[in-house]
Amino acid sequence: MKNETYTDGSPSRTWYEEQGKFKRADLVPQWHPMETAPEGKDILVYCEETGEMFVVFWAMQVTTEKYNWVIARAHDGTCFICANPTHWMLLPKPPKENNL
Repeated sequence: MKNETYTDGSPSRTWYEEQGKFKRADLVPQWHPMETAPEGKDILVYCEETGEMFVVFWAMQVTTEKYNWVIARAHDGTCFICANPTHWMLLPKPPKENNL
């Protein structure tokens, strides 16, 4: 991916070339530090220690009454948490019905 600046008649924007196609940099998902993660939204997280990625949601563990980033919740309320995520990004929009 290379970073070049082009002008399209409006103010200059940064574009990335990927596989011969250009995408606006401000529309390409970016990783952010966990301190800035939006509670109340499903997000993709990355755990630097393990190299794993998970889709998580912010929820309270019934057993501890503490909020955490949760990977899954069992029928009894037990939460499987993502222990030490370091980065997050928004999930892409779901596909439109005609693109399935």
